[in-house]
Amino acid sequence: MGCLKGPELSPPPSSRLLPQRCIDWNRDILKKELGLQEKDIIDLPALFKMDKQGKAMAFFPNMVNMIVLSRDLGIPKPFGPIIEGECCVEQHVSDLLEPLGLVCSFIDDVSSYHQQLGEVHCGTNVQRKPFPFKWWHVVP
Repeated sequence: MGCLKGPELSPPPSSRLLPQRCIDWNRDILKKELGLQEKDIIDLPALFKMDKQGKAMAFFPNMVNMIVLSRDLGIPKPFGPIIEGECCVEQHVSDLLEPLGLVCSFIDDVSSYHQQLGEVHCGTNVQRKPFPFKWWHVVP
């Protein structure tokens, strides 16, 4: 994971909290540029480890890197702790997303993508119907 860089922006300083600082930094940019409020953002759990080059690597499959097919979500399976027969991480994510009318399906992509530094979305090539209007002209 890396921080975005722009002409007026500089990434946050390096530290052991770099992944969270980068997430917070990018979150602030999205809120500012898209006019989002904190309530518009859904936090999904993620855990990162630093590699030997100082890059943050997802410790377990990063659920943000899902595939979205209308209301169906193909989410990388996190393999979290099992509590009462259920993965508590999957349950938490389902509890966040399913009330919005979304359907969560968790996909084991550890050997197929995660170990090669990818996730579910890396193995997909979805053809989408373009919007009938120039969406980039829409003012929020």
